[in-house]
Amino acid sequence: MLDVMQSFLTSSRAFAAASLVLVTGCGTAVGAEPALLESSEEREAPATSSLVTALDDGSREALARAGFPVLLFPARYRSQVITAEGEPWAAVNATDDGLHLSLHGSARAHSVLSEEEVANLPTPRTLVRGGPAWVTLNEQIRSVAWHEGAIAWSLEVECDRPFDDTRCTEEDFVLRLAESLERVDPQSAGGAR
Repeated sequence: MLDVMQSFLTSSRAFAAASLVLVTGCGTAVGAEPALLESSEEREAPATSSLVTALDDGSREALARAGFPVLLFPARYRSQVITAEGEPWAAVNATDDGLHLSLHGSARAHSVLSEEEVANLPTPRTLVRGGPAWVTLNEQIRSVAWHEGAIAWSLEVECDRPFDDTRCTEEDFVLRLAESLERVDPQSAGGAR
């Protein structure tokens, strides 16, 4: 239970930080294209039911509580899902090979900006999953934020060696990872309880 609460608090802080980054700036770097997945076999998305059955029991239960379709990481990264009963948000985390991934989605809008502040927000300069997206870099954590319908998503990539690992020094990895996320409807997810 303590691990779940620590994960929840970490995810909540990360989501708040990602939202702040989205509003406050848009710093990016352009570079060479690092490999997202090692082989062409891994590039082929597994059946959604395979992603769901790979979840631990707590993540399957959390997925079943989600009030909207949740995005999961590709099979190479084992997703862990956190939701709260009746709350319109979900957090998905994964750790692999010096890489820490966090994805946050929310259907709740908080209008905290004035019209003038909204007018001064940076214009998205890239597309992710068919829509405009903001790519940011904050304390060497690479992130991308976008909307899919009524859900706002924020994906963060943090590396153990952020100044040496191209997954964090360049924006290509986070963009390709966002494109590879698998959408899972909690109401029809096989294996969700």
